[in-house]
Amino acid sequence: MLPVRFSKVFVAMSVLLLCSIAFVSLDATAGAAIAPQAASTGPQCTFNGSALPLVTGVSAGSKIAISCKGLPPLHPYLFVGTSLLLGIDPAAAPLLSGQIVSLPGLIGLLSALPEIDLASEALPISDLSGNLNLTWTVPTFQPLDPNASCPPTQQEANSGLIGCAVAMIDLTSFKPVAAGSGVFEYSGFPFLPPNPTLALSTSRAVPNQTVSVSDAPGATTYWWLSTLAALEAALGGGAGSPPTVTVTLVDPHGNVVPVPSNIHVAPATYNGSTFAPPTISGGFSIPATVAGPETVNVQVGGTLDGIPLSNSASAPLFIDTPPTTNVLIPSNGATLSGTGATLDASASNASSVEFWLFGGSYGLSGHLVGTATLTYYGWIYSWNTTTVPNGSYALLSEAFGPGGSAFSSHLSITVTN
Repeated sequence: MLPVRFSKVFVAMSVLLLCSIAFVSLDATAGAAIAPQAASTGPQCTFNGSALPLVTGVSAGSKIAISCKGLPPLHPYLFVGTSLLLGIDPAAAPLLSGQIVSLPGLIGLLSALPEIDLASEALPISDLSGNLNLTWTVPTFQPLDPNASCPPTQQEANSGLIGCAVAMIDLTSFKPVAAGSGVFEYSGFPFLPPNPTLALSTSRAVPNQTVSVSDAPGATTYWWLSTLAALEAALGGGAGSPPTVTVTLVDPHGNVVPVPSNIHVAPATYNGSTFAPPTISGGFSIPATVAGPETVNVQVGGTLDGIPLSNSASAPLFIDTPPTTNVLIPSNGATLSGTGATLDASASNASSVEFWLFGGSYGLSGHLVGTATLTYYGWIYSWNTTTVPNGSYALLSEAFGPGGSAFSSHLSITVTN
């Protein structure tokens, strides 16, 4: 439950509001004189004189001067401190989306949310001109759930929850007032979190292979931009635009090749008791045009409050070139017999070469003739043709290497013994 003081002050303010409205309604002349001018752009607030809803370098006890204009006249508001976990807690969705329609509903929800610091509440009222000035003191908040503390934990700060916030709530509509809600960033925390990490599912790959990505094992820094985007969407009451992910391969000469991917970055989550940092998942496909040592760069970019931001991380990857091979001896259409027929093949990017027969009694299953030996003249094998039935065959070489395996084109031979 909210403190008794909150309920008493709210009742007093409500009475004051009703009396003021009655006064304005009964005195038409005065009403014409004091009726507020409709603000064309809605409420506007500053924090320590800045229109940017961010105050940096604060600590417990710091004063934040909040000045708003364009509000309804003689209107009650609640200012209260909160952990930024509020923005990603599903239990807070009714408050952030404006679904609360009564004071008991507001009291019940605020009392149940561990992120809200009710001891820091302030209950100002706008003046007859729709202006409001308040000096709010940054509290030290240590709730029962340590995840919702202010200052935040280092894990939360590295996940994109860089500080805490002061929330402004309209006490007649029971909805948050975005213009009067601002983030304060604690002294000792960086303005933006450190860079995230990136791990690949393999250190060697081949063209057309899909490589999966993840956070590095034991990571303590994360893809924080996704959390900030989720916060902006929640506090703005909309879905927002998710950050975009781009993947490029960069060779030692600086040549950049963009690659397709299905990489997704999930923001940090909180369910009122358990906090989980952002995670990256998915993978990318290696183009057929790259080989050798490459650097995989993954960048997550977005625009928050009109400010372009990005996260990026990289990891090394060696891309092996698939082997190629071709039968040199015998020639196409040759007839072979005896125990010492020479087979020769060329091959590149290969660590071994085999000769195969297809057709005849072997059909499409094929028959392994033997494994060749690398010599100055190529990959050579001395074949005893009497080990296979007489007939017509397709002869192929198959090369194996770090980049996979590949068959040569076939040539026709006849075995006659």
